[in-house]
Amino acid sequence: KGLLIMGGQINFVSRPHVGSTFTFTAVLRRCDRSAISDSKPVVLHSLPSCFNGLSAILVDKRPVRATVTKYHLQRLGITSEVVGSTELALSMLSGRNGSSLISLKQPSMLLIENDSWGSNMDTSLRTKLLEMKNSGCTPVSPKVILLAASESDKLTANYTVDSVITKPLKASTLATCLFQALGIKQSRTEKLEDSGSLRGLLLGKNILVVDDNKVNLRGGCWFIEEIWERGGEE
Repeated sequence: KGLLIMGGQINFVSRPHVGSTFTFTAVLRRCDRSAISDSKPVVLHSLPSCFNGLSAILVDKRPVRATVTKYHLQRLGITSEVVGSTELALSMLSGRNGSSLISLKQPSMLLIENDSWGSNMDTSLRTKLLEMKNSGCTPVSPKVILLAASESDKLTANYTVDSVITKPLKASTLATCLFQALGIKQSRTEKLEDSGSLRGLLLGKNILVVDDNKVNLRGGCWFIEEIWERGGEE
């Protein structure tokens, strides 16, 4: 409604089982130069750099969702390859059926979407990874990380995985999980908060998000958290 009041328009194109693309136009006025000069400079909050050079295999049968996850991995410096099933992921690890890791180094992690987690996956996946390690196909077994939209404490009780990341996915949440799963110690400088960043400006503030739609409400909260995470990057 606010966009329409500003003289703008919003449209979308939706494709079943693929996703939706939203577009909008808005009429904006040029900002007064004095307002720019009076504003405080924003220092960008950087993400950890210790993941640069790592690689991952992402199991996700939904291309649009996989693109979002791949984007967050890329922000952390992690190269990833997307496959549609755990069978393809194991084939890629072992080099069977013409699959190879030419575009990847030895993957450090195997990220699997919850809806790609089949029955009896716990036993079969761990067994196959152990067999590949013992046969020399994979010198080190990749960490198994489940991507899900439920509470992690409930999921860890049901699945034998190294870690669980709940949605909506954020690069900071992903980084925290990988620090623990991969056993990487976070440096002191990466823990420091920058008081001049947008993160610092939001520190201690109470933000009220109001919407009569639960999905939109959750999206609004996610947007605030994303701003907090990026520290003014975008």
